Amino acid sequence: MWLAAPIMTDTPDSATPNAAPNTGSYTYAQAGVSIAAGNALVRAIAPLARSTRRPGADADLGGFGGMFDLKAAGFVDPLLVAANDGVGTKLKLAIEWDRHEGVGIDLVAMCVNDLIVQGAEPLFFLDYYASGKLDAAVAERVVASIAEGCKTAGCALIGGETAEMPGMYADGDYDLAGFCVGAVERTNVLTGREIAAGDVMLGLASSGVHSNGFSLVRRLAADRGWKLDRPALFDQDKLLIDHLMAPTRIYVASLLPLLRERRIKGLAHITGGGLLENIPRVLPKGVHAVVDADAWEQSRLMAFLQAQGRDRAGGDGADVQLRDRHGRDRECRRGRGRDRGAGGGGRNGVHDRADRDWRAWLHGAWVGGYVERARGLDRDAWLRKRASAC
Repeated sequence: MWLAAPIMTDTPDSATPNAAPNTGSYTYAQAGVSIAAGNALVRAIAPLARSTRRPGADADLGGFGGMFDLKAAGFVDPLLVAANDGVGTKLKLAIEWDRHEGVGIDLVAMCVNDLIVQGAEPLFFLDYYASGKLDAAVAERVVASIAEGCKTAGCALIGGETAEMPGMYADGDYDLAGFCVGAVERTNVLTGREIAAGDVMLGLASSGVHSNGFSLVRRLAADRGWKLDRPALFDQDKLLIDHLMAPTRIYVASLLPLLRERRIKGLAHITGGGLLENIPRVLPKGVHAVVDADAWEQSRLMAFLQAQGRDRAGGDGADVQLRDRHGRDRECRRGRGRDRGAGGGGRNGVHDRADRDWRAWLHGAWVGGYVERARGLDRDAWLRKRASAC
């Protein structure tokens, strides 16, 4: 709330490099902040935001807050579902290798994929872009990528924040955060409570490493001396850096129609905790999941990462092992990005039929396991038992 205030003066941070000596009134420019550059960026990205408009939002920037009309979007008795996330240390590779076009998609994907697993349709998105010194050209590329992700997910980019904070970040560095809100009709919330013994588990492939695990990936790259600017050992037609920077897959368009048809009982977004931690989050008490790690073909990238991480790094003896079997579910994830419990099926000879049916309904899906009675173990006990097996 603005009422009235004296003219603000800003004192440059003593740690800010090249801070000009005070010759009178202090200015933001002397402190290393360019208001003009920020305003120019807003003008440049406004058309990108407008390109994401959808029923309920015109996606025009410039107000103090973005608005969304749930009624115009066709909802009757909705619940709102909110999620926020970042891109993590994948940004370090984006900055070092000038690969900014995909990280905005990553940012959107990590948020909207958390919404869709609860049955919610993503409605609108806001971003936060922070740097020590604003590079408008880089920021515009990032926001263009965010807008692309929003269009893929069907949500409107209705606002954001650009923060220029001298002394907070190294030259050229920036950080991202995303915030997304979706909605689901009250009667259609996906909780997983209907999952029962005999249901089949299905998976959808990831597009690569997504946006989790890059601290481990970067450690491997440093210890193994990877040449990221050269073709990958497993794919001579594509640079290794481009394999690693592949944007996170957005699953909304694949899943939303099936959710509206009530074909799916539960969904799990397979992120940092892997299969081991994320699947139990959606299972009701009394059942657990049996996942066949050989049911799907491991991607060449994931096989490469697993092979590179299997042995101990030489020299200092640092252990960067990517454990086989159960460990690969947690850390390498074998390229699986989404798991779901679906009605029908079980373990008694129906997997082949379920696999055929679901491949027809959901492109790229495969049956990778089933749900069975927990045999006296509750969900938390089952998780502890599986974790101890690692």
